[in-house]
Amino acid sequence: MTVESITSDELRTKAKDLGIKFTKNTDDDTLIAKIEAIETSASRVQSRNVQNSRQQLTALKHVKVTPLNPVEFNQKAKYVSLVNRFVSIRKAVLFNEPIFLEQCIIDSLKGKKFINVITNVNGKGKQGSERPRTELKPAYGITELHTPTEEEWKNGAEWKAMREDKKMRDAALEGGKE
Repeated sequence: MTVESITSDELRTKAKDLGIKFTKNTDDDTLIAKIEAIETSASRVQSRNVQNSRQQLTALKHVKVTPLNPVEFNQKAKYVSLVNRFVSIRKAVLFNEPIFLEQCIIDSLKGKKFINVITNVNGKGKQGSERPRTELKPAYGITELHTPTEEEWKNGAEWKAMREDKKMRDAALEGGKE
């Protein structure tokens, strides 16, 4: 339904909803022009921002994630969730395996830290009388690997196993939701 095809009363109601100021003497052509200007600029800006943000956040990268936290050394994988106004993602991150992850998940993992506690040991192998020291260290080491181009992704045999792995991982996550 275009702005030109609605009645004068509907036009004034729509202008009021959009916050356009007008008087009783304002003609319909002026209101139509103002409404169209607001709708096109707002929708263009909003859709461009949302689309660009979503594309940047969900861009797949080929990475290898290594846990640096001693608590996670023996774990094979970990679920990571990220929810914001652009995306809602929950993925299983396999450790020490080449996998494809979204950029937002990679950024989230890069920001994670753990507290490393260092105790002082004197020369006889006994713990010293000094207080333990703590350090804030990155929780994950992330190595970016070669991300295939569209042509490599479609045609390359070496990527077939990774495509299947991604499909299986995503299907397992979808099946787990109820």
